[in-house]
Amino acid sequence: MLLKESKYVIQDLNDLYEAIEDINEKIINKISSNMVTKTTLWYRGQPNCEWPIFPSIYRNNNKKSEQVLCHSFYHGVTQILPEKIPKKSYDQWITIMQHYGLPTRLLDWSYSPLVALFFALENNKKYENCDASITVIVPELLNEQQGFDPYIYPIDSNAAHNMLISAFDKRHNITNKILASFPISNDPRVYAQRAAFTIHDTDMEIRKLCNDGFIFDIIIPHTQKPLFRKILSYLDIKESVLFPDISHIASQTIKRHLM
Repeated sequence: MLLKESKYVIQDLNDLYEAIEDINEKIINKISSNMVTKTTLWYRGQPNCEWPIFPSIYRNNNKKSEQVLCHSFYHGVTQILPEKIPKKSYDQWITIMQHYGLPTRLLDWSYSPLVALFFALENNKKYENCDASITVIVPELLNEQQGFDPYIYPIDSNAAHNMLISAFDKRHNITNKILASFPISNDPRVYAQRAAFTIHDTDMEIRKLCNDGFIFDIIIPHTQKPLFRKILSYLDIKESVLFPDISHIASQTIKRHLM
C-alpha cells in the first residue's frame, strides 16, 4: 500500500484493510467533545478517480432543470401510484427519483467498503484504463463541520427537509451546505447496498466544503481491476446480491452461464 497524505493506493484486499485501519486511527484524534455517538465511515466507489464528488443534478448543466424535473416526475408518478405520497414529502419523492435514475441532489454512499469497491469496478470498457477510487468520509464529522449536530440525520428530518425543499420550490433560499443522512425507505436494494446519502444544497464540490481531516481517497490502479473483480466474485459481492430484483438476477444468470 502506497500512502500519500490522505490518499492510499492499494494493490489487494489486505491493502484495503490497512487503509481503512489507518483512516480509523487518524479520525480518533479529530473527535470533538460534542460527539454523542461513535463515528462511522462511509464509502463511495467511482470507476474514474479523476471524477469530482458531485450529485447528478450538478452535472451536465442539469441544475437549471431541477424544479421542472421534480414537478414532471410528481405529475406522472401520482397517476399510477397505488397510494398517494403527499406533495411536500420531499424526502420520499427525492428518494424515489434517485432510485429510478433521475438527476437529484442526493449522492450515494455505503457503509460497506466492499459495496463501494463493486461500484468502483464498474465493468465498462470506457473506464477500463482509468484508475478507480473509493472516497471515504466521516459523516458525523462532516455534519459537525457543516454546522449540524455531530450525528447522522434521517432523510425525513427537519434539517434534511430544509435542504430538499429548494429542489421543488426555487422561492426558498439554498443553505449552501451538505448533510449526511440515512434513508428510511423499505427498499431491499437500499438494505442490500448498506446505502446512505449526502444531500447537497450547494454546487460546491464536497472537498471544498470538507476539512481534509475527514475525507480520504483509496485508489485502485486500473491494472488491479481484474484481481479485485475476482475477489469480489469469490466473496459473493455481485449484481444479483446488491440489486435484489428479477431483472438483475436474470442479468447475473446470463453472465454466469452464457458469457
